[in-house]
Amino acid sequence: MKDKRAQHEPTQTESIAEGSRSLDGAIWRDWRARGDKDPTFLAKLVAIFIDDTNQRLAAISKALADGGTIECAYAAHALATGCLQIGATCMAKLCLDIERAAQSGATELGSPLLQRIHDEYRLVRRELEAAVTRAETEH
Repeated sequence: MKDKRAQHEPTQTESIAEGSRSLDGAIWRDWRARGDKDPTFLAKLVAIFIDDTNQRLAAISKALADGGTIECAYAAHALATGCLQIGATCMAKLCLDIERAAQSGATELGSPLLQRIHDEYRLVRRELEAAVTRAETEH
């Protein structure tokens, strides 16, 4: 018996992350497959990611401003987890870098790292929103 996934040709939405620096194609294809029966699934997933990311970025920024290394490390770790779940692996790595910096007390590294996270988030968000738009037109 042949594997059905091997026979499946990826749609434009499924291949969103192919060649992407910001999103892991395998993870994104898995999410796309989970949402095949519900055309609103991807939009909901991306909306949750965006809302959570905005909250976590605000928490990291506040913790850095207040000198709260524990709070910064916690928020950065939580954000890295969300990034990994959606396939934003580069962004997750940056979050783990800021988590380690906070844990070691090197808060002077926090602002430059946070700026890099914001820059990567803009790329990730743009790709995810484009994928949602394409998925909605495919259904």
